[in-house]
Amino acid sequence: MTNVDAATPLWQDIQARTSATPTVAGLQHYRLLHLDETELLVQLAQTDSANTQARGAVPSIELPLPDGGFARVTVTPTDVLAPDIAATYPEIGTWKVFGTDGKVRSGVLDFTPAGLHAMLEMANGDTLFIDPQADGTERQYLSFRKSANAEAFRHGDWSCTTHQQPSTPSFASAVSAVSANTAARSLAARAGETLHTYRIAIAATGEYTRFHGGQSAAFSAIVTTVNRLNQIYERDLSTRLTLVSGTTVVYTNPQTDPYTNSSPVLMLIENTRVMNQVIGVNNYDIGHVVATFGGGLASVGVACGEFKAEGTTGLPEPVGDSFIIDYVAHEIGHQVGASHTFNGTRGACAGNNRQAETAYEPGSGSTIMAYTGLCGGDDLQVDSDAMMHSASIKQIQDYLHNGAGASCATKTGLSNRLPTADAGSDYTIPAATPFVLKGSGTDADSTNTLSYSWEQLDAGSASFVNVDLGDNALIRAHLPTSSPERTIPQMSDLVGRVQSAGEVLPVTSRFLNFRLLTRDSRGGIGFDDTLIRVQNTGSAFAITEPSGTNLVRGGLQNVAWNVAATNQSPINCSAVDIAVSADNGNTFATLLSNTPNDGNATVTLPTTLGNTTYLRVKCSNNIFFALSATSPAQAPTSNDSATLSVNTNALSGGGGGSLPYAGLLLLGLYALLRSYRGTRR
Repeated sequence: MTNVDAATPLWQDIQARTSATPTVAGLQHYRLLHLDETELLVQLAQTDSANTQARGAVPSIELPLPDGGFARVTVTPTDVLAPDIAATYPEIGTWKVFGTDGKVRSGVLDFTPAGLHAMLEMANGDTLFIDPQADGTERQYLSFRKSANAEAFRHGDWSCTTHQQPSTPSFASAVSAVSANTAARSLAARAGETLHTYRIAIAATGEYTRFHGGQSAAFSAIVTTVNRLNQIYERDLSTRLTLVSGTTVVYTNPQTDPYTNSSPVLMLIENTRVMNQVIGVNNYDIGHVVATFGGGLASVGVACGEFKAEGTTGLPEPVGDSFIIDYVAHEIGHQVGASHTFNGTRGACAGNNRQAETAYEPGSGSTIMAYTGLCGGDDLQVDSDAMMHSASIKQIQDYLHNGAGASCATKTGLSNRLPTADAGSDYTIPAATPFVLKGSGTDADSTNTLSYSWEQLDAGSASFVNVDLGDNALIRAHLPTSSPERTIPQMSDLVGRVQSAGEVLPVTSRFLNFRLLTRDSRGGIGFDDTLIRVQNTGSAFAITEPSGTNLVRGGLQNVAWNVAATNQSPINCSAVDIAVSADNGNTFATLLSNTPNDGNATVTLPTTLGNTTYLRVKCSNNIFFALSATSPAQAPTSNDSATLSVNTNALSGGGGGSLPYAGLLLLGLYALLRSYRGTRR
């Protein structure tokens, strides 16, 4: 590895963020820096010869972290621009990065006339951005985390409608085997062995270009958009988008451009005509147009086909992660075969936008093909996480590898070996009781660092968020992290005595299907499923003594718990382990192992305890547990008894809708009416 930045520091802090520092670009928490752009370009130019080098020889640079310090990443050029477009715009470059010090997992950089942009996936699952900020004549840079600036990513009230062409496979057929573990794993393996590259052409209305300040700035924004899309599409789908359109379709005059900016319905027709005439019908695989109307509209499963240009996205402020991830990634997801994944019924989730076959996410959902931030009381968070749900991955892989989408891709074999996943054994657990999903993963490529995410796979009855109807989506997805374990509900909810949307316990006798996904950040995905049977025994497995968190150091402590018939069939838990935590449940020290599950035991507490201490009683051969001094949130069993007040304290939003063509014109009109008081998707 070569440290190309060793001689000259690239970054200089301008001002540390304090309580007196004004909000910038809607951000509350950020780091403001000056970048030596000339030196950066010199250093990035040294990476051009690195494409064919071994990974260990790839040059590296440092990128600033919001809270101070830097993360070191390797830098390799990427071909986001098609060769002829790249030759026309030599001032534009794009790069792929991988972390080397455990802070960053992977990410993308681009440098355009608008400056440097970076999107980095952190090891803890968070997303870090580095974006330029104009301050008079000087360009400054902001380094900020998505998790620390949730309100800056909040979007308006928009909705996406989808147009299903007669030749498009139905949603039902596209997902008929989404939960078939063996078949889906086989498809994922084939997909991960080959990189599919598609030529994408993106046009811009005059209104979009005017918002960005001119043609050069608008085209730069489009390059940043495609580059950031590739961070997700390559990681989750082994699919790359190459931009084959330049400024010839970036229109500057709203009065004379060929688009009706206020009508997404008309723009589908107009974009097909523009792309076929200006770019050439045989010169692109996916077409899209960006605008400033409030919403999104796309035909489903049209890449490579006659209707491949039928996709459009618009926002009054078409910039930033919310626009790129929540809107553009969502609409292009429709074009390559994906439907909606949310199961909520309020706000924009109501009506025909919900697709029953893929309604795997509770409430609004949180992944790209969900409706995050649009569903009122069903919202999980304010905008989308930068990830595809496994149901979306399956749909898109079906279309791009087995369907019409396979016909126009440029296919490149990958030397990357695929990761594996093991979701563990199936279990029977008591209702209304916390539990821990434990899995594992392996990767034959020792330099790859795996990330893990858990998803519930039950597309049942439509429901409000945090409601257990016995067959519906109940548990939300989260961004991948470095841990293969997940506590439900999350430990912060348990010790904080709060109820977050999508983090609630089942109360009915039912089945919960869970999937563990492993990602290697290089296009490889592994997954495995586990089945959890929930048995309503009449009460929760819970600690009844002690009831507080202030315990005596080094003393004897009686521990009592409600067995809740867990020592009987079908759960058959004969013994438990008792442990203590002094760090809010982050770690536990075992006090007593394999003691009878009879509801009472005495333990000796450690001589060193925190101010707040929790005792845990966990079944020795199962995954369920009880935590002292907590009251885990339990789901009501009907929408009528559901509360509208939940804690949407997660990071982000997304979404679009799906309807047959008969309802499209009415929805298009509705979108225009809604645009006067907000945006919709």
